[in-house]
Amino acid sequence: SALLALAVDYGELDAEEAWLAAHVDEDWQTEHWGQDAEAVARRSARKRDMMAAVSLLEALQG
Repeated sequence: SALLALAVDYGELDAEEAWLAAHVDEDWQTEHWGQDAEAVARRSARKRDMMAAVSLLEALQG
C-alpha cells in the first residue's frame, strides 16, 4: 500500500485506480464467497478515509 500511495502522489495512478489495486484479493474473495455486511461497512469507511487523505494531499500540493 505504500507503493500505491507513492504512485498516487507522483501522479502514476489516480485514487480510484489505487483503491482498486489495493483490493484485488478482497474483490476476488467477494466474487467467490459473497459479501459480508460488516466487511462492506468497514470497506466503505476505509475508502472514505483514503479519499479524504488524497484530497488533503492534493490541497497541500496546491
